[in-house]
Amino acid sequence: MSDYIITAVFHFLFGMFVWCFIRVVFSNPGKVPPYWGFYMGDPEYKKKRYCLICHVFKPERCHHCSVCNKCVLNMDHHCPWINNCVGFSNRKIFMLLLFYTLSVLYFADFFMGN
Repeated sequence: MSDYIITAVFHFLFGMFVWCFIRVVFSNPGKVPPYWGFYMGDPEYKKKRYCLICHVFKPERCHHCSVCNKCVLNMDHHCPWINNCVGFSNRKIFMLLLFYTLSVLYFADFFMGN
């Protein structure tokens, strides 16, 4: 392949990696909707969980992050590399970040390695 095409593909992949990294660092991982559990049509006999730190009712798979000090909707984990939680709103961007990270590394190793 031509060196110009290889360089262009590498810079495209690296640009997408940087774009995803910036988006996932500054994105909101997902917060609990206001008045959750009161308007959602849940029966009264269903047990509702309450966060004593945030003072909100929590839906299923919502957890309080001790690092971010907030409740995150559909929390996966707190990632120290992006200094943010991975949750409902930014999971897709985080997965794209992992994809572009591996793509850049494998592309650089395969085409630009000796």
